[in-house]
Amino acid sequence: MRHKFSIILILWAVLLPACQHTDKDSGRQPIEVETMRIDSAEAVNMNTYVGKVEEGTSLQLRFPLGGKITSVRAKKGQRVRQGELLATTDDTQPRNALQTAEATLAQAQDAYERLKQVYEQGALAEVKWIEIKTQLQKAKATADAARQQVNDCKLYAPQNGIIEECDLRTGQQLLPAQTAVTLINTDGVQIVFPVPEKEIAAIRAGDKAEITVPALDDLRLTGTIGEKDMLSNPLTHSYNAKIYISNKDGMLMPGMMCKVACLGSRVTGYVIPASCVQTMQYGISVWVVKEGKAIRRSVTSSAYVKGGILIDSGIEQGNIIITGGYQKLYEGAEVREKDI
Repeated sequence: MRHKFSIILILWAVLLPACQHTDKDSGRQPIEVETMRIDSAEAVNMNTYVGKVEEGTSLQLRFPLGGKITSVRAKKGQRVRQGELLATTDDTQPRNALQTAEATLAQAQDAYERLKQVYEQGALAEVKWIEIKTQLQKAKATADAARQQVNDCKLYAPQNGIIEECDLRTGQQLLPAQTAVTLINTDGVQIVFPVPEKEIAAIRAGDKAEITVPALDDLRLTGTIGEKDMLSNPLTHSYNAKIYISNKDGMLMPGMMCKVACLGSRVTGYVIPASCVQTMQYGISVWVVKEGKAIRRSVTSSAYVKGGILIDSGIEQGNIIITGGYQKLYEGAEVREKDI
């Protein structure tokens, strides 16, 4: 009898906590979650890279003859228009040379006009007439060259752009062909992004890409891949690819970082938001609703695509995936779809 009583006490000690746990679980409220019903869908394979905005073209502007700087109108970072005067050099010597050349030209022109009548009357030898014409041509060429040297004392912007570098100072002496101003064109910019060597074969000129610029409130742009480098970076083992973007409004500035999503081949599978995929020690998983309860499913994925992540296995068509509110879930938890 004593042994029977001891067995009853042991069973009571074991079963009582289990009954209490059941009562506690039955009192829990279903967890509100957001869900989506998956379906087979066609998507575009997508690889994402980090890129940087660079200027379309960069021009180094120079004074061909050098000289002493007399005025500077350009400033670093200034936006200029085509034909705008940027700086000047002392033109005293070129202008004096121009006056001399113009005087010589006037003299040669006068001699030409006077002797032309004599030649037409047959009173001037052919050799002498050819010499007069040659002197006039030389005088014109000398005057044109002198006039160009005067014009070269003024530096104009050859295109619209932004002054990237300008360290000129009034009184500074420049050497012939020394860079005076660096002008970058931002009407059209290029997005440069490195691609790992194992992925560069999938990047082709003409492929479409989506660009997101965080500095401009996640501004979204679309572009076309224009070219890719033929030589890799020996340190990173990557190749640079470029996308050319129109920038007439000037919003994109050189140096801005951006995210580049290259759109590749079309694939078929189950596309779900990447945010609802969880990384576990054994791989990745998602929460599935089955008979009102949350069940964890291990899944496999082959690629990121436009709209989310492509799931290859682990879920089936018609499954209900939990996309929001999964932070409080546990295996077998009762769930209720949140009213949206």
